[in-house]
Amino acid sequence: MMFVHVVDMNDEAPRFNESTYFVSVAENLPSGTEVGRLVAFDADLSPNDRHTFKLDVTSELRQLFSIDLLSGVIYTRRSLDREATASYQLTAVVTGTQHTRQQLTYSVSQQRTA
Repeated sequence: MMFVHVVDMNDEAPRFNESTYFVSVAENLPSGTEVGRLVAFDADLSPNDRHTFKLDVTSELRQLFSIDLLSGVIYTRRSLDREATASYQLTAVVTGTQHTRQQLTYSVSQQRTA
């Protein structure tokens, strides 16, 4: 009798759990505010299912948004002003052995005053 053990190869690209991300963010939030969380999955088995996140954006947008490479949490780096810019288009990348790109749209809502 022979037993064959099939080992998982790291051959699956990670995928975002949403096909489109639209996020509404209030203006004038302090820097460091969490404004979104990306979720991705990889069909490979552990430990081949590990992946990291990054934003593939201009240096101008990099001054406004950051991402935690392990958790996928997106933060503001500065307060956003709706009168200056009403929406932002970001591209996120999730990488395992392969990578997948995803467009994100951030709409800045006006701050309400009492």
